[in-house]
Amino acid sequence: MNYRSNNNPGELKYRITFLIPPGGEDEDGFPITKWTAFKKPIWAAIKTLKGKAFYDAAADQLQDMKTFGIRYRKDVDDNMRIRHKDKIYKIISMNNDDENNQWWTIHVRETKDGAVDGL
Repeated sequence: MNYRSNNNPGELKYRITFLIPPGGEDEDGFPITKWTAFKKPIWAAIKTLKGKAFYDAAADQLQDMKTFGIRYRKDVDDNMRIRHKDKIYKIISMNNDDENNQWWTIHVRETKDGAVDGL
């Protein structure tokens, strides 16, 4: 899935939240000890593996992977996690589609049991 500039923004119909890792300090100077929501939820498109791609992925044990598409943002990176509904996803890769700073294609894998610590 590639999110190009001619994509229909109506496809961005799911809310996701980026999570920042533990470490550093919050705005009050207290240490951050757990995964924390980064800003407000944003709109995203979601694509899951289907058909032959699913079975090929299952052979590689990648069947719990998804792809999120979002509008380009400078403030997100692959050290973050993504929360969608009650599931947490580890970012496997982030691609700036066509290097034109309009869309991110983000490949993720669901973390086991929704865990975010130690992954």
